[in-house]
Amino acid sequence: MLQRRLFKKKNKDIKFFFIFLFLILFLIICSFFLKIYKKEFFTIPYNVKSFSSIPKDKGGQDIPNQDKKGLHLSYFDNKIFEIINNKNLKYSIQVFANNDYELVNKKRNNLLNKKGSIFIIDDLYLAIFNSNLGKEYFLLYKNFETRTKAREYCEKYTFFLDNCLIVNVQNLD
Repeated sequence: MLQRRLFKKKNKDIKFFFIFLFLILFLIICSFFLKIYKKEFFTIPYNVKSFSSIPKDKGGQDIPNQDKKGLHLSYFDNKIFEIINNKNLKYSIQVFANNDYELVNKKRNNLLNKKGSIFIIDDLYLAIFNSNLGKEYFLLYKNFETRTKAREYCEKYTFFLDNCLIVNVQNLD
């Protein structure tokens, strides 16, 4: 009787040789193409000149962007508004914010004067945030002791806002 083996030992050495040969050939071809088509995308030359200059005599021309608050050190905001800062405010829900006081006050009046308005005049507050870029006016709704209470109230009852933004009013100055 003839014995047959179930598992034949295959000649793996020939397969490894062809795979190894193919990889070496592939690497040689890739390195050849990289040497031929080696291109730099861009080069940045070294700059020894100054990037900007400020003329002492501007020759009667207007210099643009001098009215920017953050860039111009001599800017002075001469608008003074009578806003009473309530020291009892802790956490509040931001309804609207802008650097134009009239616009924020107009938004407050619109919310109070709407027909069927849910707002009470004692629940809407105006606060100011002073920074080196100017004043930012906030229209705030209600006063809460903690941030979590303000967040819970905002998620349950403020259908008129898209996003709930809680402001720590004590940190505004």
